[in-house]
Amino acid sequence: MRSQPNDPDILRMNRFDGRTAVVTGGGSGVGLAIAVALAKEGANLCLIGRRLEKLEAAARDLAGHPPKGL
Repeated sequence: MRSQPNDPDILRMNRFDGRTAVVTGGGSGVGLAIAVALAKEGANLCLIGRRLEKLEAAARDLAGHPPKGL
């Protein structure tokens, strides 16, 4: 059964608690935006990308997003 836009489960916070998300391109752009959204929803993250310095910066930024981040 597909969720409808007014389904309370869609709106609840921390729906990714206890789950791990692998985000490709997580150092910048759309990948980073997705990583931020997942972190805010409680996901543990594994960021993958080509530039280590961008990934390290993203991980530092994400560490401030409760409840979990890198």
